[in-house]
Amino acid sequence: MAATVKQKIRYGTLFLFAMLLIAAGIGLFHIFRLKKDSNLILQNNYESVQYVHVMLRALDSMGFDGKLHKANFNNSLQSQEKNITEKNEGALTADIRLKFDSLNDTLIPPATVLAIKNDLNAILALNMQAIALKNERASVTATKALTYISLIAGLVFVVGFSFVYNFPTIITDPINEIAEGIREITNKNYEHRIRYKRDDEFGEVATAFNAMADRLEVFENSNLNQIMFQKARAEAVVNSLKDASIGIDKDNIVLFANDQALKLLHLEAAQIVEKPVTEVEKGNDLFRFLLGESSNVPFKIVVDNRENYFVKEVNEIN
Repeated sequence: MAATVKQKIRYGTLFLFAMLLIAAGIGLFHIFRLKKDSNLILQNNYESVQYVHVMLRALDSMGFDGKLHKANFNNSLQSQEKNITEKNEGALTADIRLKFDSLNDTLIPPATVLAIKNDLNAILALNMQAIALKNERASVTATKALTYISLIAGLVFVVGFSFVYNFPTIITDPINEIAEGIREITNKNYEHRIRYKRDDEFGEVATAFNAMADRLEVFENSNLNQIMFQKARAEAVVNSLKDASIGIDKDNIVLFANDQALKLLHLEAAQIVEKPVTEVEKGNDLFRFLLGESSNVPFKIVVDNRENYFVKEVNEIN
């Protein structure tokens, strides 16, 4: 079943709307993904980096107030133990716990402190590397999102431009054809038809127009045949008259001249019928004489080498 113009407009609008929704959906999806990655970096890695820095400062300060800084170290270590997210981070944290628990308030072996610092630096390196990787992944996600959105935006632009360029022709072309058909009918060209094969509203209009033109053509032909018949009948009646007869209308156009009149004027029918009297009288003295003669006095005309007398008679027909 062919789509109507209304359906085509609806489908085109829905398609553009769907493209915009897809573009917006992809954009929102990647934005939320970027937000999630950023939150994970903040929650998992930056917090671990902060805990490591606090523990490193506490180790450096234990020689001044071991008990206080051991408490700070232990608090940060407990938080770190709850925030293990990277591979090998758990083993390093457990090793730090083991070495830290071996310390007491009075005995802080430098070798143990150095070992703890090495583990802390390893955890710091793991998290910094994870931050770099997640930042790179976020950059890839952003680039991918930009690519997808650009492709969809380009598609929407191409489809939209095509829609704007081609859609008006769906409306204007059939309207122009119908308008041209109406002009032809107005000019009495009843043979004109709209060659428009579409199963939409304009197709129905074209079908109705062609049906109207068919009826007008039939009506015109029947009227023309009747007019031609009446004309032939009138010519037969005129030519059956024994007297020479010439018909002139109110606009001084010669309507008819029977055979007797043509013979007297030495003219053919095409030289006088439907011609202005001014044109005919220029080339025919007898015709000019008849137009100027107003009396009923007989006048002489030589026909077939014989003198014949005629009388002009004028009859007005309303």
